[in-house]
Amino acid sequence: RTGRSCTVKGCDGVLLDSIINFGENLHDYAWDPAEANATQSDCCLVLGSSLTVTPAADLPEMVGEKDGATFCIVNLQKTPMDELCDVRIYAKCDDVMQALMAKLNLSIPSWKLQRFIDVSVDVSQHTMSVFGVDSDGTAYDILAGIKLSIAGHD
Repeated sequence: RTGRSCTVKGCDGVLLDSIINFGENLHDYAWDPAEANATQSDCCLVLGSSLTVTPAADLPEMVGEKDGATFCIVNLQKTPMDELCDVRIYAKCDDVMQALMAKLNLSIPSWKLQRFIDVSVDVSQHTMSVFGVDSDGTAYDILAGIKLSIAGHD
């Protein structure tokens, strides 16, 4: 649980996070195909991970322990799997990926974060709702507070 509720009018459902914290297991629907892919992989590129949160950190290790597989870690700090990997790069992920994409002669698609403020007014109830929203409709926190002034009244 995030401690927050859904901001969609009339919902008020409890929001759940999608991250895996220390001591939590992945759901089988996520873990099983990930493990199957790691078992079949002959290359694993880890970008910007401390490789300390299991079971997710077990997946690159599976690849790194296989004969003939290539295991590469890109991270600014040391990881517990540095000795296991074949290629270790201490750099920013964006810098490495830009160089790799250039070497592969592939373009990186542009991306632009777009966020909006959604304002709705219910005249009959004398209410106004204001909240942040991403371009896909996902709500996000943007405002710490709002001060409304109408015709010189605070």
